Amino acid sequence: PTAEPTEASTEAPTKEPTEAPTEAPTEAPTETAVELQLDVIWRSEQEDKPDNGQIIRELTLSSEGSEFLVRAGDPHSEFSYFLHGTWTLDGDILHLDGYVTDEFGEREPGFDPVSSSYVVQLEGSRLILTSLGDETAMLEDPATRIVFEAYTDTRELDMLRSAGIGDIVMFGAYEQDADEKNGKEPIEWIVLDKDGDRMLLLSRFCLDCRMYHNNRNDEVITWETCSMREWLNTEFFQTAFSGVEQTIVETVELENPANHETGIDGGNPTTDKVFLLSLDEAERYFAEPSERATTCTAYAEAHGARLSDDLHNAWWFLRTPGYQSDDVVYVSSGGYIDADGQPIAYEDNMTIRPAVWITP
Repeated sequence: PTAEPTEASTEAPTKEPTEAPTEAPTEAPTETAVELQLDVIWRSEQEDKPDNGQIIRELTLSSEGSEFLVRAGDPHSEFSYFLHGTWTLDGDILHLDGYVTDEFGEREPGFDPVSSSYVVQLEGSRLILTSLGDETAMLEDPATRIVFEAYTDTRELDMLRSAGIGDIVMFGAYEQDADEKNGKEPIEWIVLDKDGDRMLLLSRFCLDCRMYHNNRNDEVITWETCSMREWLNTEFFQTAFSGVEQTIVETVELENPANHETGIDGGNPTTDKVFLLSLDEAERYFAEPSERATTCTAYAEAHGARLSDDLHNAWWFLRTPGYQSDDVVYVSSGGYIDADGQPIAYEDNMTIRPAVWITP
């Protein structure tokens, strides 16, 4: 018989080598997103493919809804190519997802959705986009590098600089035709005054309809404390002017004198970018009531603006208190100033003609 295998003698187990102490994993550095300037027109004028020659592109990245707009075309003609969609930023990678539209933002039939990604670089006022080679690149052929400059149309600036008192100029944009699908419309302004390179602008038409102050229980209301002032210098300012346009709107110190007919104090001086005319200014800059009279936009009318039956003109606010400290002076549809004003708490159908000082 085969002998059973002898059991090996049991030795003390060999100690496994001690594992080096495990260090806490180092946290990967957080990637910081590029700080893109939004609501600015970025413009590029450079050679495209050799057979296409020069092409102009304008890119706007909106802060509202993360939307973008691309317009492109020949430098000697109108824009002929439009793209709308949404953008996202992942670190330094910009993603664009959208579709081809007509000039009014309506989607063009027969075109597939387009999507592309770009490495973003910022160099001073320049925005440099380099395609990652997507098959459906949106701005250009894959692997192309485009250099954009923060831009305001020089024709607009030249027009502003050359304008005289009483001229009508275009500056900024705001919803006016009550059709938000086709975007904002350019704002028309009257040049009321000039001081060297500076100019005072007043909107030609009443642009919106809002209450002067939103708390009906306040008994003492001045321009300094009213909600109209806050709205004009925040929401309206951000909406009406692009980032580049905002840089030429001045911050000015306003005197808010007492009502010279009723003696009611106008409150403290204020510092503003956008404001309403005072009673004194409305008298100084307009010699006749007919010069003050104006109508409002369809957008303001849709928001409750009161219009006269005969002239279809609007009533619009000034920033001076009226007969009492909770009244506000206004201009009637006929252009006459009511220095006694109306109680702020009950005026929800008057309109707004913003004013700004700019240095183009």
